[in-house]
Amino acid sequence: MTRISLGLIALMLAACGASGNSGDLPQYFSVAEAPYPPEVLSALPADIPYSDILARLRPGELGACYFYRRDGEIYPLTEARNQGTEYANYPYCVQ
Repeated sequence: MTRISLGLIALMLAACGASGNSGDLPQYFSVAEAPYPPEVLSALPADIPYSDILARLRPGELGACYFYRRDGEIYPLTEARNQGTEYANYPYCVQ
């Protein structure tokens, strides 16, 4: 009985880790892990802690796209060079 219980707990923990989801985040989002790309750090607003940097990796994408959360909302981390262009609201993505 104990082995079965421990096995089930291990499977449940593995499933949670495999989902990449952190609590109340939308599907495919997770809290990003260091090291962060320099472009992400330069685009991060000064008042946002690293713990609020999010990565989104959807099936079929080659790399993660980065966002941040503030007051329960999720915003894209955009590159300064894209400001004023049609890509102004696109997140920074690693390919």
